[in-house]
Amino acid sequence: MCSRPVLTQPDFDKPFFLQTDASAYGVGAILSQEGEHHAVASQKPKLHPIAYYSATFTPTKCNYDIYERELLAIMKALTHWQHYLRWTKTPFTILTNHANLQYWKAPQKLNCQTARWHADLQEYDFIIKHIPGKINTPVDKLSCPPNSDQGENDNQDQTLLEPKLFINATNLTTLPELSKRNLMTLVHDHPMAGHPGCNKMIRKAMEVLP
Repeated sequence: MCSRPVLTQPDFDKPFFLQTDASAYGVGAILSQEGEHHAVASQKPKLHPIAYYSATFTPTKCNYDIYERELLAIMKALTHWQHYLRWTKTPFTILTNHANLQYWKAPQKLNCQTARWHADLQEYDFIIKHIPGKINTPVDKLSCPPNSDQGENDNQDQTLLEPKLFINATNLTTLPELSKRNLMTLVHDHPMAGHPGCNKMIRKAMEVLP
């Protein structure tokens, strides 16, 4: 990763290799091609990096489950390097150490987001290869950029339902009897009220109350 030459120029006559990884809050990817051949013919040539990619997720995407985050890592890398990968002469290889991508091998009910990803993937010619985690260490580091928000304080002290959404029944019980009658006349008996039903009548009453 750090030996000279650090980066190499792409050769469009050779296949590309795309390593990806997703953490809880970011994505890392490396675009590579095979480098010089070893002196020993039985050994495969090493992959030499062309470019590196690292990005953090938005707070919304941090809430994706692990299956979607791993697929999102691939989609972001493909988008970033689409000028290299969209029209390759031979299929390129996506290298990943995450078995979570196996989830997408089975038929699934796709939501709007994953349906768009499915459509976008049709533009690429690729295969997916599983590799050991120790080989995927560089992209693992890229998926955890320093000083990034790791989401440790996400979703804390969040009010899901504001108190104002709840009808406070005590407001009705504390009204004087005459005020209750006048309120019922207004929201129920009045010709314009239209007998709206119990729930609507209570909401109308709460709107009238100060």
